[in-house]
Amino acid sequence: MSRVVRNPEGRPGRQRGMLGGGLWVLGSRLVVALTQVVTLGLLARLLAPDAMGVYFIIANLVIITSTVAQLGIPQLVVKRSAEALEAGDRALVRQVMQGCLWLALAAALTFGAIFMAGLGKWLAEHVFHSPEMLPLLWLTAIWLIAMALQRSVGEAFRGLHDMRAASVFAGAFSGIVIAATLLFLVWFWGECSLSMVLKVSAGAMVFSLVASLALLQRRVQLFRAPFALPDLGLLRLALPIFFASLGNIVLTRADIWLLGMFASDSEVALYGGAARIIGLLGTAQLIAVALTGPVIAQLNQRGDMRQLQKVIQLVPTVLALPTLVVIAGLVLWGDYLMAVLYGDAFYAGGLRVLQILAIGQGVALLAGVSVQVLLMTNQQRNVMVITLSCTLLALVGTLFTVDAYGITAVAFWFAIAVAMQALLALIVCRLRLKLDTWIWPPALLHIGALRQLLQRRRPA
Repeated sequence: MSRVVRNPEGRPGRQRGMLGGGLWVLGSRLVVALTQVVTLGLLARLLAPDAMGVYFIIANLVIITSTVAQLGIPQLVVKRSAEALEAGDRALVRQVMQGCLWLALAAALTFGAIFMAGLGKWLAEHVFHSPEMLPLLWLTAIWLIAMALQRSVGEAFRGLHDMRAASVFAGAFSGIVIAATLLFLVWFWGECSLSMVLKVSAGAMVFSLVASLALLQRRVQLFRAPFALPDLGLLRLALPIFFASLGNIVLTRADIWLLGMFASDSEVALYGGAARIIGLLGTAQLIAVALTGPVIAQLNQRGDMRQLQKVIQLVPTVLALPTLVVIAGLVLWGDYLMAVLYGDAFYAGGLRVLQILAIGQGVALLAGVSVQVLLMTNQQRNVMVITLSCTLLALVGTLFTVDAYGITAVAFWFAIAVAMQALLALIVCRLRLKLDTWIWPPALLHIGALRQLLQRRRPA
């Protein structure tokens, strides 16, 4: 674990460079991807297609509603705690984290109560038309509350520049617990109900939350008096971030919701199976964002646009090239892969959906980290406008065509929206910032810039 070392003047010392942090981000994302592959394969063998469709609806419901319950606090925790740490005031670090996490707890519990008081039942009955969800609402509520809090706690480690703990609790820990538990159930029982799957998922998230809180307590004495009360003024800072995050999560997750409204559970299972595979392809983009985000802000603040140009093309290019090869393989042999992964020829029927979504993801990869560049260079309003416009296009297009073309229409419009979001952000980067973000193989000639990026040291 990285430790804060102070010099005699009380200033923070220097931590490990970005190489160690980058390796932890890379390793954790690969672990998350691997555990998701294992989990999907096990679930397909444990659950019937209809139950699998209900699971996909609930899982997407948890991801979207937990994002709402976060209110943008995770990103705020990073910013405020890092500022306090930079000032060398450990008491202020603890105070900032206590205030933010109390606010996160209040928001998560409030939204969980609203969900259980009637929102969850209304969604199950009138939106998804799924009576199978009704007895599972309490598990869904526990899962979403724990996920919302886990995100804030995990990002607190990033504010302390502890990339190791932040990476472990960004999904790798709970993913390993879920995959290991399901593997145990397959090995010894060979079958499992949807209720048991949700108990495993919610339990793993609660376990991860408790473990991360225990570790954070060791770092900053979070539960030691005096306790800072939540500052409602923090909401004013968090809400702009919240709306941008919410728009993005709706763009990437609302397709399953729409299918839950208009398609059968088996069709949702087909689409969800393909969408989860495409989600794994986003690992390269997530790693690129995690590695370049702080550096983009730093170089932009310094005004070193030449070095910034190298970084924003080099890192995504290195990560995207092998992913584009995988996308080509999915377009050609995706039906075989889905049948093998899910252990049932039924899922090979999602080939067209897989191909459409893969092409959309490929176009987004070609645009590089254009959205992240805008976010880190004070262009959040442009990101919000682009994201909400693309989301609206996907929703309207789907509503007008889903009855006639089913899951293929949903895949088409959401692939178009994801690709357009990245391309429009690319254009804005070029027009407003004079920066090119597209994937450019000749950028590999500047591999020395990558070495400097990974070896760069930042103050704690």
